[in-house]
Amino acid sequence: MFEGKSVRPRALRSEDVENHLRWRNDPKVVRWAAAGDPCFGPVTAEAIDRGFDTMLRLSPRESAVFTVEELAGGRVIGMADYRDLDPYAGVATLGVTIGEREFCSARIA
Repeated sequence: MFEGKSVRPRALRSEDVENHLRWRNDPKVVRWAAAGDPCFGPVTAEAIDRGFDTMLRLSPRESAVFTVEELAGGRVIGMADYRDLDPYAGVATLGVTIGEREFCSARIA
């Protein structure tokens, strides 16, 4: 796994579900993360639980979801994923959502 200067991705854990539920029900996070896509949020706790069961079992050859955490204290601040992986073309779609507003641009704070 790689690290940046202030954050790192790590494997998704079941205890991350509470953060995902909060972020995906925050209208500003939803707006900026997914252009207001109603599939991203708002969501119920039950939907997040079902989705987490799926995300924890994803095949890394196809897609994966990671937790983004701050290096300084290990605080969970967001999520990242890759999908639509085409190993022959060497391309994938990457998504990054920073759910903690103090780590985002001032325009969504």
